[in-house]
Amino acid sequence: MRELKKFVVGPLNTNLYLLISGNEAVIIDPGEMSAELAEYVKNYRIKVKYALATHGHFDHINGAGKVCESFGCRFFIHEKDAYMVDKNPELMEAFTGIRGETIMEMNTFSDRTEFRFGDETIKVMATPGHTPGSTCFVSGDLMFSGDTLFRGTIGRTDIGGSGSEMARTLKMMGSIGENLRVYPGHGPETMLDHEKRTNQFMLNPDLAL
Repeated sequence: MRELKKFVVGPLNTNLYLLISGNEAVIIDPGEMSAELAEYVKNYRIKVKYALATHGHFDHINGAGKVCESFGCRFFIHEKDAYMVDKNPELMEAFTGIRGETIMEMNTFSDRTEFRFGDETIKVMATPGHTPGSTCFVSGDLMFSGDTLFRGTIGRTDIGGSGSEMARTLKMMGSIGENLRVYPGHGPETMLDHEKRTNQFMLNPDLAL
């Protein structure tokens, strides 16, 4: 049976997701380690296999080291955003005044990678724009959109991103036939069809340019 838990973590209120299948789980966007997350994993005896980052910004990866140390899982990030991992301490300090964590171990994935855990499979959907390696993770009818797509808006492209890539990504997402439930990196969930009908950037992707 599949279960999804959300934990809001870190100085920018990042959504950390724990997607569970049977007794195995994947963490999406390990922005910070939280006591609530640790207690939940321990109490329900969950085996966390992977910690996956939708992109390399500090608020989505800063807790990767502590998460993987605590749960014995492996951290993965898109190969195009891997350069941000070594810079995490400085990047977080520049934006928040708090020096970020050093992440000692990292693995990379490419556009066609799949992650299997329990009875579930997570597929990588390359969605560059917010960052070069921005990724949406799709599992069944769930989409974890990181900072690519939010309810009613999209992620910014002026911090190492690209407006032209974002526009192409939005056009691609607009062609998806399934009405996926979208879980973004910040804020409330939404439905893909709702965003297609109401989100000005989905209606006119060239606004991202």
